[in-house]
Amino acid sequence: MRDTAVKLGLHEHITESLVSHKANAADQILLQNSQSAEKDALRTTMYETLYTLIDTYKKHQIKEVGIFELGNVYTKAGSGNKLEDFKETRVFEAIYWQQDKSPYETSKTVKEFLAGMLFDLGVNNVRYENAKIYQQDLELGLIKYDSFTLFTENLLKAARQNGRIVKELDNAIVEDITIELDTATPAGPLISKIRNLDKNIKHVEVVSEYAKADKKAVSLRLTINRVGDSGSDLAADIKTKIKNLLDL
Repeated sequence: MRDTAVKLGLHEHITESLVSHKANAADQILLQNSQSAEKDALRTTMYETLYTLIDTYKKHQIKEVGIFELGNVYTKAGSGNKLEDFKETRVFEAIYWQQDKSPYETSKTVKEFLAGMLFDLGVNNVRYENAKIYQQDLELGLIKYDSFTLFTENLLKAARQNGRIVKELDNAIVEDITIELDTATPAGPLISKIRNLDKNIKHVEVVSEYAKADKKAVSLRLTINRVGDSGSDLAADIKTKIKNLLDL
């Protein structure tokens, strides 16, 4: 999903799941003994934490942007006295904003991004009903005029036209690296460049992102296809290419 989103021009971010408790949110999980009154609960939607980054783009005079995050949201049912009352759901969230664009025009662009995501995933025959996305009776996600949410677990259950199969590489090397960027610089375009540095780089994912002042540290995990017995040499060579790319 990350690869597809980046290809569509969306920028990846990772936001904190801690938020301020809302008195009227019955399904929100309240944290006991939290260190901050502003972060005393877990997010029930990813939109509430991801959308705050749009303001950062606005401050830097960026007039159009699409961003996404792949992560977890947390809800509770009933009194929350039992373990099964608590639920962790993995979702994909995308938000689009463009200065001076009407809600109607924005919604058209959002639907284009969504259609591109579903097409690349091989998921078709979807319908929209009451702001929800369905394939037959399977709820795939939610859609608003400026964003959409996809439930990754249900996407795995969806019928696929092209019958794609996703599997881990058995013969692979996993390497972690950390890069430093300006806070307003999206990681997505750089990840795309890193992925294209070497044909043996099979996957690049963001593991964590920590911002401090005007800089942020982004930890990346590379999955590299092993070639013969040259795994360590290949990994070192790829790290050198990445260093040279960052020095440009």
